[in-house]
This record gives sequence, C-alpha cells and structure tokens, in this order.
Amino acid sequence: MSVEFDFLTPTDKPALLGLSTPELQDTAKTALDQLGYKIHTAVNHGEFLHKFTQVSYHVVILEEMFSASTPQAFQQGVHAVVNPSEMFLLIQLVQKAVADNDLFLHAFRDAQKRLA
Repeated sequence: MSVEFDFLTPTDKPALLGLSTPELQDTAKTALDQLGYKIHTAVNHGEFLHKFTQVSYHVVILEEMFSASTPQAFQQGVHAVVNPSEMFLLIQLVQKAVADNDLFLHAFRDAQKRLA
C-alpha cells in the first residue's frame, strides 16, 4: 500500500480524519482548517491505521462505524464523542477536547521536559 504524506514541520498541527461521508469530511475539514490544522484523510480502516502509526496526530476524528461493520472508536479510547447532528459545533468541540487533554497531560509533559 503506497500512501503519500505531506511534509510536516515542527509548527504544524496534524489532524487525521476517518469519516465515511463526504458531508462529514467537508464539515470536519472546514472546522479543522479554521483552527489551523494540517489535515490527512483516510478512505478505509487499513489506510487509517497506517497513517495513524506514522504520524503523531494532534487531533484524530474517527467515525464510530468508519469502514467497519462493528463499532470501533470506543474500543480505541476516545477523548470526545460528537453526534453527527452536532457537527456544526465541531470547532468548539475540538477546542474543548484539546484543552481538556492538555490539562490532563500537563503534569506528564512537564515531568518529561524536566527529564530531557
């Protein structure tokens, strides 16, 4: 499987999308673009896993039933759940999830910096 990646700089904020409909993808791309993320998309589960293991993504948006017959997102451990009917709030929801995650990991990251 040959997958092309954009070059990422240290200041880039990469995001990965695993969404099954063009409408959901467009909504998510618009929101993440406004927040300054560099967006990668996956068309199937295999491509999603390949990309996910190659880049340390800041944000990953994965549809519960993306490219599968059984739910997967909850099995992977998620930070936030967005109902498709609330996609219009995606900017605010991503900002809150990122802020909550940063607050949760603050002590760990601080300790990591002191050890380095």
